Amino acid sequence: MIPIPLINMPMKTIQFNSKTLRSGSADTSAVCVERFAQLCSSPQGVDALFLAADGRQVLGCSGPEPRRPVVRALLNDPTLYRFFRETLGDEADGLIQGDQKQVRFHKRLGSVVEEVSIPEKIQTLLARTMRQAQHWEGTLLDNGDHAFDPRTPAPGTHFRANLLIGDRAGFSSPLMTTPKALVDEWGRGSSRSHADKQILATRWDVVPEENGFPANRQFYLIEDGRQIFYSAMPDPKAKVTTRHSANHTVISYQLPDGLKIERTIFIVPAEPGLPLAVEAQIITLSNTGDKKRDLQLVATGMFGCPFPDALVVDVIYTCVTIEPRVFQTSDRSAPLVVCPRYSQGWCQEDYPFNLSLVYRPDGTAVGPKAFCLDYRKFVGNGTLERPQNVLCLDNVYAKKGPAFFALALPCVIEPGEMVECHSFNGSVSRHEGQAITQDYLAERMSGMTSLALNREWGRNALQKVQSFQDSYCSAVQVETPDQNVNRLVNVHLPFQIRYQTYASRSFALTQKGFRKIGFREIQDLFAALPFEVAAGRQDHIRDLIGLWAGHVHRFGYANHQFYWAGFEAGRYSDDALWLFQAVGRYIDLTGDFSVLDREWPVAGEDGQTRPLFETLQAILHYSGRVSIGKNGMPLIDHADWNDTLNLDGEGIHGPEKEKLYKQQIAEGKIKDGDAFISDLSESVMNGFLLEIARAYMVRFAHMKGRTDRETEWTEFGKILHERLQKAWKGDFFARAFLNRPNAASTSYLGGQGDNLSADPNLPGSYFLNSFSWAVLSGVATEEQIRIMFDRIEKILLTPYGLRLASPTKYNLIMPHCGSGDYLYGDRENGAVFKHATMMAASALMQAARTVSDSTLASKLADMGWKVLQVTAPFKTFEDPYRLAGNPRFCTQYTNPATEEHIGPLLSGTAPWMWMTYLSMLGVLFKEGKVTVDPILPADWKKSTVRLQVPAGQYCIRIEKPKRFVRSVAKAPYVMLNGQATGAELPQTGKGAEAQVTVRFV
Repeated sequence: MIPIPLINMPMKTIQFNSKTLRSGSADTSAVCVERFAQLCSSPQGVDALFLAADGRQVLGCSGPEPRRPVVRALLNDPTLYRFFRETLGDEADGLIQGDQKQVRFHKRLGSVVEEVSIPEKIQTLLARTMRQAQHWEGTLLDNGDHAFDPRTPAPGTHFRANLLIGDRAGFSSPLMTTPKALVDEWGRGSSRSHADKQILATRWDVVPEENGFPANRQFYLIEDGRQIFYSAMPDPKAKVTTRHSANHTVISYQLPDGLKIERTIFIVPAEPGLPLAVEAQIITLSNTGDKKRDLQLVATGMFGCPFPDALVVDVIYTCVTIEPRVFQTSDRSAPLVVCPRYSQGWCQEDYPFNLSLVYRPDGTAVGPKAFCLDYRKFVGNGTLERPQNVLCLDNVYAKKGPAFFALALPCVIEPGEMVECHSFNGSVSRHEGQAITQDYLAERMSGMTSLALNREWGRNALQKVQSFQDSYCSAVQVETPDQNVNRLVNVHLPFQIRYQTYASRSFALTQKGFRKIGFREIQDLFAALPFEVAAGRQDHIRDLIGLWAGHVHRFGYANHQFYWAGFEAGRYSDDALWLFQAVGRYIDLTGDFSVLDREWPVAGEDGQTRPLFETLQAILHYSGRVSIGKNGMPLIDHADWNDTLNLDGEGIHGPEKEKLYKQQIAEGKIKDGDAFISDLSESVMNGFLLEIARAYMVRFAHMKGRTDRETEWTEFGKILHERLQKAWKGDFFARAFLNRPNAASTSYLGGQGDNLSADPNLPGSYFLNSFSWAVLSGVATEEQIRIMFDRIEKILLTPYGLRLASPTKYNLIMPHCGSGDYLYGDRENGAVFKHATMMAASALMQAARTVSDSTLASKLADMGWKVLQVTAPFKTFEDPYRLAGNPRFCTQYTNPATEEHIGPLLSGTAPWMWMTYLSMLGVLFKEGKVTVDPILPADWKKSTVRLQVPAGQYCIRIEKPKRFVRSVAKAPYVMLNGQATGAELPQTGKGAEAQVTVRFV
């Protein structure tokens, strides 16, 4: 062996500079403005990109505001790219200026700026792109639909997502079994049946936008032996529009060859004999040309595996236990159905399927003529957009999964005619009430097919979806001077509330893991109540409350999450306290306090039940007397509403605490009913929630004639108020009490003097929820409200809403507190966390109604209104490529540094936003009656609210001068059907709509 000599080279020190968006990097728009200072003065309307990694060369475009990613689009045009590269070389900067008609171009080399003549062809391309860019985000239509061209740049992760929800009210376990789906701009995405069971496969990736396997719900068109169309990548010359509506999506294509295509995607409402979950796509193909079209439509999809966790451990094992399968009649008289088989017994509880049919112009149904069940063989050496073997499907039964399908359906269309394809993806489940056997599957496939053979059945299902959504929203409809508010309150919020009521936080675009229904997500029911009751589902919504009550353990703590079983019992301390508000709001809307006597299960005890009233009593006893700390506040445990506020690490969970509590009693350290002995932290926010729960319990006890409980909790209220006032720290209520030694040497978190501010200019850390719930619970005095408002205005208010918290040194309490793991401005660490912001808006409106100082009241109401407006989804349309978000659905938070409305889509924002708007418009419910007490924006002169509630049907017209007014200063004149009445409206029942006028003078 010949030795290889080592080269002795000295090590050099290389100095690197770290750059991120937050530190060290230059803003491209600001750089462009600096280099072309004589041509543009503000980066606000300038889009710019560095042309090289070193940042020395910049190309910008200054055009109509708001800013759009025009430069990237220009550089992706080969002709324009060559023009810019040839003109600028490797050193010069460039600036495009102009509008949709006339464009100018300057370049800067060194310090010399000169205008460059633009060839006519380049001028045309530039002007066209800038003209088109003004409409890239699409349009919000008057009916609330979002219409856009899916080929244009997407403003953000969630901007073009739609949510679909099924309807299983009246069927077994609707909360668990209601199907849900996510649809992107091309109809892709995924779907779930009961709980977290997949139908169309979810895609796990670091790319949030890829919710589902990309073949899902897609199709190809084949003609004369060649692929002429792919649904997710049509001809560039085609006209394409996606229209996301409440609970369905329509995608339309007008192809240059005269073919017109329309796709409508929705979930079929449940009906007897139907499989548990059925999603539909109706595809219409219209021949507007003068030639006969002999087409083949190839529909594709990928079913999810029954236990996705297995994919992480062993993807091969998962695939070899899946056997692709087709159901087909021996005489071929019925269309084939694709339904994979699972070899493992624990997978045989749910079976996804696809049934696809083409209907000729005369209505005759035709099934697939060929199939492919192997994704690798289908794509071959091609791509998903241009599969190698799409022309001839192999009809081979694959030996193993994954469970892909491609189905070829014949579509012969004469000139002027139309054919229709209905493709159904669904799931047969044991949760339909019967074990899954081969015979049962065949029975379900037969029933599904017999319905689908009739083209009108699919069409009627779509009409049911649309008509129910319209009727659902009719519970509350508003007409205000702001059309954006009208769309939001009348269409968008009711649908998001409906979706979240059944999907909780478990499934949306980026929420594609397997989170369960959270106990505290009962907050969705707060807002869903009027809509569900107006839809004739009062018993159903009462049963949903009971389902939540059944996840409270006998000792008084609750399961944090649940599907068919409960999980994380007593891990989060706030959970059970939210039940009081749900019950109270139900009684206030309906007047039905018999719900308190209904028997519901006791969590963890098979077959054991207790009245709801006793469940609530157990919660109050646990949260108010047992699980409390040295200051008499509820222990925070692992966390409270803020999942990341982990002040004691994992804390002590409910079952363990119960065991230790009984041990302390047995050892004689305490008596039953005394406080649990610990040095754990206490949640002041939970203290306020406890006060609200206590006040409801006094009312509930009075309704039931339980004077013992009424007296008990009335007296406890005096003690609790004293304890809560001890949390006042001179300028704010504390967020928590800290009972263990910590590096900050403080006994509390939140408020001046806590030694935890990460901002040296602030005397302490400040938490928005401490304000909100001090007000909503009625604990804060007017003077305390005044002082806290000043702090909020100066410290937490941003142009995008209210921050959840000021900069805080969480690491001085715990090395990994959770909130502190985020960079400041993200999520629970100082973001505009919209759920909390809407709680604050509600508190601001409540305080504005009640404080005696009119000037303070006006300021409170003004901030509440402004916070509502900047948090609302429609705000994204003002500057879509900066704000992102979704124009129809609330996202979780906004980062004030980046200004982006960041997902996920599902959070408590929607119900609290809707409730705040309703409160602002003056609609309040109390024990089955409606009270009117509006507090409208100062510049509004009138608004109308139409209600369909148990108390009656009302058309409430509010009139006021163009200034701030409220009833506490001077009560308005209230007329019902021409007769004077008070703010509490008489019940009118199911008769004609009562005409109500509320007039301020």
